[in-house]
Amino acid sequence: CSGSLQANFVETLSSPGGMPHTRKGKVYFKKVGRMRWGFAAPSQGTVVSDGKTVYDYEQDLNQVVELPVSKALKSSATAFLLGLGNIRRDFKAALPAAPSGDGLTHVILTPKGGGDTMELGLDPKSYDIVNFKLTSQIGGVTELKFSDIQTNVALKDSLFRFTIPDGADIVRPQEN
Repeated sequence: CSGSLQANFVETLSSPGGMPHTRKGKVYFKKVGRMRWGFAAPSQGTVVSDGKTVYDYEQDLNQVVELPVSKALKSSATAFLLGLGNIRRDFKAALPAAPSGDGLTHVILTPKGGGDTMELGLDPKSYDIVNFKLTSQIGGVTELKFSDIQTNVALKDSLFRFTIPDGADIVRPQEN
């Protein structure tokens, strides 16, 4: 059961000039390439990767966006979260210009190939990621705060399987 993690999270999405939007839930990761995000009401939904396909289900729309992991990996942040990225190879790491004052060890990861910048807030004792902040090139920010982090837990493979609900619309984005 090594290479697994479960935690509670709070996600805050904000865009320049827009109102922040917050969602909560529980997340599970299992190496390699498997994850499950469960979003609680009122924004109920699920994002599951079984290692081959990423399924993004929005309950209120009854819609599933289905994406091959290889396409999702075009985002270096997705590759990082799935444990499929390589920090040395894919990112330039730096420390923030000013200390954050939150007691965490912060590291800024800038993708060498261009893309969204990530800032990690690490627990200085365990090096667990407690904060994850993604800033897009147009100024949008996704911030995740993790709590009740448990590592190396036994997670059933069934957690990483997704069954498309009856009547759901299935969207498979085309290559650009």
